[in-house]
Amino acid sequence: MLLAYHHPAAVKALLLWRVTGGPFAARRLAFNYYEQFLQAVETGGIAAVLATEHFAAVIAAKPVNAETPRHLGAAAVTAAMRRWLAGFRADRDFPVAGQAPEKKRTMTVPALIIPGNDRVPPPEPVQAAHRLQANATCQTVLTEQVDADVDFAGWDQATGTLAARFIDDPRAQERR
Repeated sequence: MLLAYHHPAAVKALLLWRVTGGPFAARRLAFNYYEQFLQAVETGGIAAVLATEHFAAVIAAKPVNAETPRHLGAAAVTAAMRRWLAGFRADRDFPVAGQAPEKKRTMTVPALIIPGNDRVPPPEPVQAAHRLQANATCQTVLTEQVDADVDFAGWDQATGTLAARFIDDPRAQERR
């Protein structure tokens, strides 16, 4: 969305799946992206950060990934996480996280938007994106709202439908 906003000529269309917004998502994502690492570094330093599920997986995939946080040290990692968290919080209360409504209104690139069905991507952000952005089409894949943070099972089962929508809609756009 940011590329389409800043460089519209570089983007033919947007395929937006499970657009995020709303207070629950903002709290959960702030924790997942930044706050858990701030807590870890405050309680156990860089070693605790590297032991978190995210960093452990990244390091297991490529051990050299441990070098940068170790080299930076606790103070620099803390400062970076706080700076990124502040930026995240500044844009979290928009209907679509990170996108001011006035930015969405200026976007003219065609967009297919598929709403979420759980607490992290609830349907409201998609409705806002659809209303605000010209040339946006909204197509629902999962119609049942699920009382879960993320409906992994539902989306796994809908992979074929989702892929078909992402293939068919751009083809239809090209024919217009």
